[in-house]
Amino acid sequence: MLTAHDVVVGYPGAGPVLTGASLTLAPGRRVALLGANGSGKTTLLQCLAGALRPTSGAVALDGEPLAHTRAGLRAHRRRVQLVLQDPDDQLFSADVTQDVSFGPLNLGLDEAAARARTREALDLLGIAHLAGRPTHQLSYGERKRVTLAGAVAMRPDVLLLDEPTAGLDPAGVAELLAALAGLGAGMVIATHDVDLALAWADEVAVVVGGRVAQGPPGLLGDQVLLESARLRRPWTLELAARLGVGGTPRDLDEVVALIAEGARA
Repeated sequence: MLTAHDVVVGYPGAGPVLTGASLTLAPGRRVALLGANGSGKTTLLQCLAGALRPTSGAVALDGEPLAHTRAGLRAHRRRVQLVLQDPDDQLFSADVTQDVSFGPLNLGLDEAAARARTREALDLLGIAHLAGRPTHQLSYGERKRVTLAGAVAMRPDVLLLDEPTAGLDPAGVAELLAALAGLGAGMVIATHDVDLALAWADEVAVVVGGRVAQGPPGLLGDQVLLESARLRRPWTLELAARLGVGGTPRDLDEVVALIAEGARA
């Protein structure tokens, strides 16, 4: 269980970005984090990862407050991994295997164990064929997968992903989501894609006014909340509302089912 409670945080020379933000990620659950540009999504992810220390409020893992000490952060990062939006901010080794194995080696694992974790992560992300490839020769989508593999190789309980699908084509998005589905870790994904959030997440969390509104995916039907967060209603909910069929359809099949049910009635 990873939680943020009443987190307040800002940056020098600017006002607070978060002014009492709270978020809960239960074990194995998937939360989509949405909001306008500059609303504080990345800031909240950095707080959850321990990369940023809030002015007040607390981040806790299994009820234990995060200690911003060297030992506390090291222990936290064994279990909670943050993957940034731009893969080039995290790739630094000469080839894919070296990059993905960096984390396991820094856990103190011997070379054989680190190699096994690296192979496992590459297989899970479907990029084992890139193992010997220089990182500078990878496509943007491949670089995204390699940075994610580096996090997965740590075998974390929680993955925090900042705009993981940004810049990917539809096939790349589908492949990435399929890979994520097999990981089993709790996940928070920051995204602007309301349709993806509705279809993928167990819960959604909308950052607006420095705080977070969290609830079931149907929260994305709250037009007042969405407008305040500069978001639009997912197309499935918009279509259902216009057709007057009700419900919270999360994909095309569910829309069709609702329409058919309404026709039979």
